[in-house]
Amino acid sequence: MQKVTGTLMSDNGNHTESAKATAATAEPQGEAEESTGLQVGTTLQVTAERPAHGGETIGTTSAGVIFLDGALPGDTVMAEVTQRKKSFSRGRVTSVLESGPYRGASRCAAADAGAGCCDFHQVIPEREAELKQLILEDQLRRVGKFTAGSEELPQIRIVSIDEQPGTRTRARFGVGADGKAGVRRRHSTDVITERCSAIDPRIYDEVEKHSFTPGAEVVCAVDSLGEVHVTETARAPRGKRVKHSRKVVAGSPLVTEKVGGTTFVFPVTGFWQAHREVPEIFSTLIREAASYAREDDGPASEEEPLCGWDLYGGVGALAPALVQALGGHNAEVISVDTTYVKDWQGSDHVSFARGDVAGTIPILPQPQFVVLDPPRTGAGFKTIGAIAAHKPHTVVHFGCDPATCARDLRSWVDYGYRVVELNLVNAFPGSYHFETVAVLVAP
Repeated sequence: MQKVTGTLMSDNGNHTESAKATAATAEPQGEAEESTGLQVGTTLQVTAERPAHGGETIGTTSAGVIFLDGALPGDTVMAEVTQRKKSFSRGRVTSVLESGPYRGASRCAAADAGAGCCDFHQVIPEREAELKQLILEDQLRRVGKFTAGSEELPQIRIVSIDEQPGTRTRARFGVGADGKAGVRRRHSTDVITERCSAIDPRIYDEVEKHSFTPGAEVVCAVDSLGEVHVTETARAPRGKRVKHSRKVVAGSPLVTEKVGGTTFVFPVTGFWQAHREVPEIFSTLIREAASYAREDDGPASEEEPLCGWDLYGGVGALAPALVQALGGHNAEVISVDTTYVKDWQGSDHVSFARGDVAGTIPILPQPQFVVLDPPRTGAGFKTIGAIAAHKPHTVVHFGCDPATCARDLRSWVDYGYRVVELNLVNAFPGSYHFETVAVLVAP
């Protein structure tokens, strides 16, 4: 694993709320909209100064802060104003006048054609993790209220991962009026059939053989056995995951995944980490976190097992690593989620509680070690408080959104926990998304 040190940045942004906070630190604006003539449709030259969460960058104009869609830090661009607010604006890049230090050649034909799959397709691969580190540092400062240089947070460690094209083993495509499947155009439901470079090409090789129902969605996977699975489903609401297939087009309805010595069998529409290396990387981080356990951290008697909670556990992918972190032979792990697990073939030390995490916590036994991988919205103050009330010594918290992860880490610290590791995993090369893995210990 590569270790990279960094200092928390100054201003950045986090969607609308961070836009307001950023604007508040900029130069006085007065009646900017009237006095500068900066209105929707105006084209202006601006330099992108720093990254913002969500794939945008931030520049400043005579009218204040502007969030730029299509620019990278250091770029000087021409941009058309697309939104005007009291405290900030948004703009779309129409041309790049001068490239900054992060811009390189495009890596994705689909993104070149306008798809929203790879927001960072023009970021130099060797600098992508660095750029994401800057975003994480800013969200920790802005949303988490962590002070630069304080002892509340350790230095961020960037975890080594394969960032080459084709590492994504999961894909969710739209279907156009012609029956062809592909990724969607950015900010649109239109379908683009050019190949996304991040997706395993074996998926495209199979999908391109078939015609689908216009308006449907196509869920695809390449599993650990190398089998390609393609299933047609009804379109899911925005931000929701498809749970049921309508028609199996290729492969079988169940995928087989292996992590270490454990085999997982579940529906094609079930959740699994998209990057082929991530499940093993996450498992390794959990096992390494066992080093923070105290000698006196254990059950009241030798007859009682060491207990671990695997919260938001899905199909239980991380549960075997938690069993190992607890020592194996005298461990009991309870995996909590709403996902139905079919034909569990893993450790006998793992059991499943199906239900809402917050509602299940009160009936669980006392844990020594907790792993939680909440959805993009985060775990939240109340759920973290309920976990902290049980006083597990070690916690591994996964976050797929840096803003909500920063908020959750602040909650942990407010409940007395200490962050001893902060890892960044570039699990989505070519896009602005990444995973944060924090290790915390009780006071």
